[in-house]
Amino acid sequence: MAGSQTGSGGLAAAFLRGNLKVGVGYDHGWDPVGSQFRVTRSRGFWLRTLNGRPASETYAGLFGYPARDWAFPPLNYLARLYPLGMEQGENLVVRSPIRVEADGSFRMNAIVRDGIDTYLLVGSRAACERAARNAAQQALLQLGSAKPALALVIVDIAWQMLLKAHPGVEITAIQEILGTNVPIAGGYTLGQVTTDSGTPKFLNQHMVVVVFGEEETE
Repeated sequence: MAGSQTGSGGLAAAFLRGNLKVGVGYDHGWDPVGSQFRVTRSRGFWLRTLNGRPASETYAGLFGYPARDWAFPPLNYLARLYPLGMEQGENLVVRSPIRVEADGSFRMNAIVRDGIDTYLLVGSRAACERAARNAAQQALLQLGSAKPALALVIVDIAWQMLLKAHPGVEITAIQEILGTNVPIAGGYTLGQVTTDSGTPKFLNQHMVVVVFGEEETE
């Protein structure tokens, strides 16, 4: 995006300077529910099989809908509500299917490797509200003594799907931390990018809160 222009396959950048500080926080509202799988076949962005079975068959066994139905609306879209938590050290990295293909494989928006243990994740309103407050608190702490002036909120599209019956609750949760006088702008995305000690980190299902603060002048 640049002014009134938009496009795909590009990169947008903004340069800010002045008497300001920036704080960034992120979290998600999806938790493991106990179902564990092994990625037994994948190719790039396509997750082919879990525990030796097509990914759609695995989800069919969990949710009761026939495997063939997962390749068509609304299930091929709603699959994003049920991402996989993939073991990476002591943490689980969230990876979400963008859609279910006709052959039963999942089209992911990040590369998945064979042999990884994964867990089914399920989101909830309470967990998302808690995550929103936590992300805002992280960002606010990084401002130090600076006064928050603007918040940029980047939210995974799965939040909109999950909270459709309760629109705006995640923003209300942020305002509990930042206050109602801080302007908030943002939108929904298919994945988020942040940094961890200077290294870019690609996220799914997360909310990223970027708070711009004004340094007080003496």
